[in-house]
Amino acid sequence: MNNSWFKSITEKQVSFGALYLWFLLAVLLVCTGLYAKPQIVGPKIYGVYPNTPFLFPLGALNTGDDRTFTALSNLPNGLTLDSKTGFITGTAPARGSYEFTFKVSCATGADTSTLKIISGDTLGYLPPMSWSSWNFWNRCVDQHVILETAEFIAKSGLRDLGFHYINIDDAWSLSYRDANDDMICRSTFSMGIKAIADSVHKLGLKL
Repeated sequence: MNNSWFKSITEKQVSFGALYLWFLLAVLLVCTGLYAKPQIVGPKIYGVYPNTPFLFPLGALNTGDDRTFTALSNLPNGLTLDSKTGFITGTAPARGSYEFTFKVSCATGADTSTLKIISGDTLGYLPPMSWSSWNFWNRCVDQHVILETAEFIAKSGLRDLGFHYINIDDAWSLSYRDANDDMICRSTFSMGIKAIADSVHKLGLKL
């Protein structure tokens, strides 16, 4: 056998094999998004009533867990940004329109965007995006369903895209009230609505 011919064929096979492996790697990166740079997503405008509790989660995709949010301009008085979670919390500012510039960064890059906060009489500048318990769970809903669903929305990327509300709808309370005319939780919501709401709020969502 001609050794030079065999060597030439072998080198071509190795080269083709290496090229094929690079192609598979490229397909893997495209399909999984591992190559992608971070992208800020979610609502760009948010309406609040003045001097009320404030919670708004900034959203970004393709960042992984190791992401950092940085303020590039000052937030209105009374609001702070958590650099790891991207949650803006505090007390809504006085009436007015405020534009806030921020950046998200991670190992694959960074992205910059703005959020307009309008404090006044209008809340619904955009349609609220939420999950509601009624259509599937009806009257069989319980606190575990609510908390597990909130956890999923927070971790799946839906919160980043703008799904900020968890709607229990009905069947969390009894049909009568206590002596102080307060609603009474069913046994399936033994934690109490405040404790459930606090858990949901810690995930950057509203109940």
